[in-house]
Amino acid sequence: MRRQSTTSLDLPPWLRKHLPARLGLALGNENGERLGDFIRFVLVGVLNTLFGYGVFAAGILTTGDHRLALTAANVIGVAFNFLTTGRLVFGSQRIHRLPLFIGGYIVCFIVNLEALELTHAAGVPSLLAQVLLLPIMVILSFIINKFIVFGRGN
Repeated sequence: MRRQSTTSLDLPPWLRKHLPARLGLALGNENGERLGDFIRFVLVGVLNTLFGYGVFAAGILTTGDHRLALTAANVIGVAFNFLTTGRLVFGSQRIHRLPLFIGGYIVCFIVNLEALELTHAAGVPSLLAQVLLLPIMVILSFIINKFIVFGRGN
């Protein structure tokens, strides 16, 4: 029996069949493919998330406005995240990918803002709501970056 790499992901068949095909391939397959991009994305994402959440928290604590705090976190974070994600995750330093990266950020921003509005209306404090939304935003961001921004042919 072949020993699997510690960087492989062995998803149960019932879960794999419910994943979109491209996401399943990105996460690894039954043969123990390496998860290089995804693991690097998650690790760099931790750094980016801490940076972005720090800016968001500073905005909440100084202004009390979740809209302004989220806007500031995204505007300031986009340059930092483009450099770290492009260079450390996908091995790209090409500036021509920046418009697609910004476009991906706009999509994530709109989804995040709408979700924050819903949680705010439900009475969930903004700081807690953003923590709860982080996993969803990470997955959406990975898909956009892996297949659109830094995908082959771009």
